[in-house]
Amino acid sequence: MDGVHDLGGREGFGPVRWQLDDDHQPFHEDWEARAWALFLVFMRYGYPAWTLDWCRHVKERIGPIDYLSHNYFDLWTQTAMAITIEDGVADLDEFVQGQARFKPKGPPSQQPAIRSAEGAPAFAIGETVRVKHLLPDDHTRRPGYTRGRGGIVEDCIGLRPLADASARGEIRDEYLYSVAFDGSELWPEAVGRRDRIFVDLWESYLETP
Repeated sequence: MDGVHDLGGREGFGPVRWQLDDDHQPFHEDWEARAWALFLVFMRYGYPAWTLDWCRHVKERIGPIDYLSHNYFDLWTQTAMAITIEDGVADLDEFVQGQARFKPKGPPSQQPAIRSAEGAPAFAIGETVRVKHLLPDDHTRRPGYTRGRGGIVEDCIGLRPLADASARGEIRDEYLYSVAFDGSELWPEAVGRRDRIFVDLWESYLETP
């Protein structure tokens, strides 16, 4: 999805705070710990119908203003609410009133068929590749800043479920690669620097230059 939710982030919001918070605590209000615990139970309860990639896709449907301004744990709570309402496990009035009125039907239980890639990897270690310049309509794990950029295959990690397909309810294994990019290839202002950035990318994201 080409929006504020892009895996690579968006410019113009100031420096990224990478340090731990001053109090070194993961939660700053009691409700945050409870909300996160409930979400982890929710994920366990709903798998395999509610995969992490599907949850990420639903989270990316939150409007840009709310997505950028709401608390991290609030966003995941909204995600769980949206999924349970869409799948008929709960309804909006129950969340508004804070009280369940009926016995949940439970999540879809059908295990999606797993499709595996056939044949050997398409790209060899040391090969030059380019990230396809596509604008996806739904969830993807391809950072926007890599689109159209060239790099070198450093490693073939092996077959892994393609996140884009998993978000659509389809479990499809595809070869995953670690691709190295020169910093100047991704950001022109990095010319002359020795930085290299390693990004894990699935085979369908890549092409031969």
